[in-house]
Amino acid sequence: MIKRLILLLLSVVFIVLMLFIARNSLLQWAFKKAGERMQGRYQLALSAESVSFSGVDDIEIKNLMLLPGLGDTLLIIDALKLDLAVFQLCRGVVSFNQVQAKHIDLHVVNINGISNLPSVPKNNSHNTTIQEPAEPRYKTKAAGYYRQLMRLFDTQIALQDVHFTYRDSTSTERIFIPGFEYDRHRFSAMVIDQNTKDTIDLQGTVLQKEKTYYLKAQHRNDTNTRLPFLNKMQGLRLGFRELSCKMVIEENRQQLSLLVDASGQALTIAHWRLAEGDVTIPDAGLHALLLIKDNQVEIDSSSTIRLKSIHANVFAAYKRKASALVSCAVHMPETNADSFFRALPGGMFQTLQGISATGTLTYDLRFSMDTQQPDSLEFYSSLSNKKLQIIKFGKENYPRINAPFDYEAYNKDRFVRTIHIGPHNPTFTPLASIHPYLIKSVLQSEDPSFMLHRGFLSEAFRESIIKNYKEKRFARGGSTISMQLVKNVFLSRNKTIARKAEEALVVYLIENLRWVSKERMLEIYLNVIEWGPGVYGIGEASAFYFNKKPSELHLSECIFLAGIIPNPIYFKYQFDTSGHLKPYLSGYFQILSSRMLSKGWINEQDTTQLLSSLQLHGRAKQLVSPLDSASLLNENDRE
Repeated sequence: MIKRLILLLLSVVFIVLMLFIARNSLLQWAFKKAGERMQGRYQLALSAESVSFSGVDDIEIKNLMLLPGLGDTLLIIDALKLDLAVFQLCRGVVSFNQVQAKHIDLHVVNINGISNLPSVPKNNSHNTTIQEPAEPRYKTKAAGYYRQLMRLFDTQIALQDVHFTYRDSTSTERIFIPGFEYDRHRFSAMVIDQNTKDTIDLQGTVLQKEKTYYLKAQHRNDTNTRLPFLNKMQGLRLGFRELSCKMVIEENRQQLSLLVDASGQALTIAHWRLAEGDVTIPDAGLHALLLIKDNQVEIDSSSTIRLKSIHANVFAAYKRKASALVSCAVHMPETNADSFFRALPGGMFQTLQGISATGTLTYDLRFSMDTQQPDSLEFYSSLSNKKLQIIKFGKENYPRINAPFDYEAYNKDRFVRTIHIGPHNPTFTPLASIHPYLIKSVLQSEDPSFMLHRGFLSEAFRESIIKNYKEKRFARGGSTISMQLVKNVFLSRNKTIARKAEEALVVYLIENLRWVSKERMLEIYLNVIEWGPGVYGIGEASAFYFNKKPSELHLSECIFLAGIIPNPIYFKYQFDTSGHLKPYLSGYFQILSSRMLSKGWINEQDTTQLLSSLQLHGRAKQLVSPLDSASLLNENDRE
């Protein structure tokens, strides 16, 4: 028995000795195989000047390079030293106790759509016996990434002289990291933007036993210079003076939970979808509990966001089984109104800047949709107040439109002309001088509940979301006449989140504080909207199309004018060359007149021969009817 143990021990020693002697050959073989995998999977050539062991478990690699098949060199590391974790290797896991690297150059090129970054390979497996799981495995995947991160946190890291360059056809951005140090507990680094000479200090702490992680990023000299790369890659410009974050991660059989406490000072965000310019947030915070299950990702309802001194609870969930269920909710409890207005991000509520108020505000939002059954969508949004009073207006005094004022007409972003909304304008038409059929036609077409609602219709928003989701495009808006008026008179025409948010808040104030009557809002709306090419207001429109005053219009003419409001410049495609309305529009006329008739707004006899009684007589007829050469000759003879 003893002899067998001695022989076994000698065999093990012999095998270990042979492996030690041949370790460099094995290492170079492993490096070659890794290069073949990189080439086959990512089309990247992996090479090095030398790969060898130094000591028992230290690997040294000199002049490591990653070179794409087409394009500039992606990565160069002059010197790389790896302390191999032998005990982990015995378990079949390749990991390192320590990683040291000097003179690292990562160079990303993207010129005319050609990049040296490797593309992620697609799964080309044709094995039809392998089936994807019926349900997603979000928790399983997240837990796998978390374990990889834990192994990385078990590795000491020391990097020196790191350069990261991004170059495209118009510019080059460069980042320099003099050093990055991590000792399995704390890490620190200094990141220098070589284009702007801006420096960010990074510091962090890893408490693995407590599963707690801290990160702090701070600009030197209290600056908030924009972060590099984001604008080129994502069209996003992001800046901050200081960010801090604490994360706690827990895992059990059912879920992986991530608790995040984050705060930021002097944040700036710019994106063409968000706002025209910079959005600034002086102080913000986030407390979020993220729950990841195998078929669901959820932000728990205990989560809160903070802007200055105001807080709101948030909830969001994405659940996937046979279909995807998306839901979210926001609740801002009763909040001091003045604090609310002071907390609004700069650059998003331009006309409200400087406003001051008393009273309180409360807000609630609920949204839920099954992607396979979009018609089941649930939507609710409500802003309520208690004793809200505005004691000082900001940049805009909204009640000014109760008196005559000048309106600046735009065609998209192009200024057209200034229009006086008042008696000094000969085409301005008071509401009492507009035919009731025109008023009813516009209300029925644009906003049937205008005289009853407070600026918003949740059902209109709901239907708009459903239609836009089904058609995968912005096919329908949910704007009321109040919202269209505020957009036209007070705000820009840009389709940004900032403009829509400001529009909603201003409409709420005007409607709920009764700054402007419904009748005056409707009167202004009918006198400022575009009715055709360069035609603004109902006074100009009735003359342009029918050579009449607004009080003289017939029902068919009123229905036609109401129908062209969404796309007034395309009116000429609705007429034939003789100036008569095309028959295909009979359906619209029938629907609108039937709805008006059911409400008692019109008489039965008014609905007969609607299309046949409609014909252009104004200047608009010249745009749809070809010139009669004989008539022109006769006119020349008479002259």
